[in-house]
Amino acid sequence: MLDTYAHRAGRLYPRRWQFAVATLLVFLALLLLMSTRMPSAVYIGVLLAGPLIAISWGLVCLCVWFEPTRGKLQTGWLITHLPKPVRSILRWYFAIFLLLWFVLGVGAWPLLAIWDNAWSNIRWSGP
Repeated sequence: MLDTYAHRAGRLYPRRWQFAVATLLVFLALLLLMSTRMPSAVYIGVLLAGPLIAISWGLVCLCVWFEPTRGKLQTGWLITHLPKPVRSILRWYFAIFLLLWFVLGVGAWPLLAIWDNAWSNIRWSGP
């Protein structure tokens, strides 16, 4: 898994700033949607923002952490001063975190948003 991350990070590293700008643009678009005061627009924006932010920010983290020659978990000052077993554990921790980040952000976020909307419609459909 670490080799796969390093390989992909090496290919995507030149585009890391584009991913960061994409994340910022999603936040700004969501802010604009919230200022419209249209509940359906806000709902759709929130539904889409989770996966878009998870993908773009996750790719930034992938590039910054796992790039083979410049990644912070490869050549950073702190990681190079740690014992080798601790380095390995730390890299695996961040790899698993990033995997969960993508799974929850892309898969669970929309499901939870839909479920919450359905639940709030049932719960508040009073007189």
